Amino acid sequence: MGDLNPIRALMAMLGSTAPPALLAAGYPELEVNEQNFPPGSELVELEVRRSTLRGAFVPSDPDSPVVLHLLESMGSVTYGTQHALGYPLLWQLRDRGFASLMVDYRGVGASEGWRTPRHVREDAQAMFAEALRRTGGRSHRIVLRGSSFGTLAVASLLKHGARPRAVTLIAPVRAETVAKNWFFHYYHPFLARAVTAFLRLPIRVDIVRALRRWRGPLLVSAPENDYVLPPREQPLIRDTVRRRGARWVSTPYTHAGHVLANHWLGDDETSFLDACFPGLPDLESRDPAHPAISRRWKLLETRLYAALDRHSHRDPLVVEWMRRIPHAHLASLSQEQLDELLDLRGPAGPIPLRDLILLSSYLAETGTPRAVPALEVMADELGLRTLQQRALLAKAAGLPSAILVPRNELAPGA
Repeated sequence: MGDLNPIRALMAMLGSTAPPALLAAGYPELEVNEQNFPPGSELVELEVRRSTLRGAFVPSDPDSPVVLHLLESMGSVTYGTQHALGYPLLWQLRDRGFASLMVDYRGVGASEGWRTPRHVREDAQAMFAEALRRTGGRSHRIVLRGSSFGTLAVASLLKHGARPRAVTLIAPVRAETVAKNWFFHYYHPFLARAVTAFLRLPIRVDIVRALRRWRGPLLVSAPENDYVLPPREQPLIRDTVRRRGARWVSTPYTHAGHVLANHWLGDDETSFLDACFPGLPDLESRDPAHPAISRRWKLLETRLYAALDRHSHRDPLVVEWMRRIPHAHLASLSQEQLDELLDLRGPAGPIPLRDLILLSSYLAETGTPRAVPALEVMADELGLRTLQQRALLAKAAGLPSAILVPRNELAPGA
């Protein structure tokens, strides 16, 4: 055969390499429990070509619409709802009467197999089939929600015949340029040109054509200044969306910032979903006579919501704080203890809710035991000396009273 030409070898290697459109993310284990997900959530396992995809199904009411989440590159269901990269919108959607199905692609997080964008089409089809099963085969009860690279997975599903009730796209990208734009943003232009000349398409789909053919309700949100979909390309998708009479929403974030911001359910998406599924009751209606509301209250701990009402707590930050505390711990408290826990008056004035949320998130992520001796040590290590500071730590841990003392050694002030 002769000696192998090194230049040709390099070209062959580059030409056979898929672009960095799907990156490593998440944890190797997925724990679907009440610390990481809303109560009642289920572990989902899907078999695709002798590999197991793993994810979570978050229920709401019986016969709820199902939102199928097609995640971004570096997104993973293993982050749950509390991790810094987690998905709090799983709680928000359930509160509004929507179930969620979120599954990692092959080779991502706890899913088995070889991680490559070439597998995403098959993976997305397996996820859509599971969403269909959960809705009894009724695609009009499914919402496709794609973020960044996940928008190409949505486009692939539409291309191959999926007919959901609605589609939401977050920070859309184009298969033709997503890898090239990524390289030009992070590397010197000379190196970027040398590499991208040999990259294959990450997934064979034209998102513009898919959106032209899709005739159902559509919402697209994107950052104004996006290095993955730069100004010269954005009109290709934006104009297609607007010609369809669909809504395009812009934000001042970067690409990554826009995706992370949409791990929460925003006002635009909330109103879009309400219009697609009118009449679905949500917890904010506070109508305990409604069967769906009654059931959701039970899922979120009915006694807790009763206690919230007694304290006249209407600030959503209070609920966000409570969700950082494992549901099993809250369920172990008596009604009297819950009432005491929700008394947010500290020794030196009201306990600041945003500090409470931050500290609770830290406790949830580090797995600090909710026991007085361990928290006493932690308070000393963090330099929390005053009664107000220790009351904050106790509340963040879900303790019904500020008992981290010795009180006679502490000042009451903040």
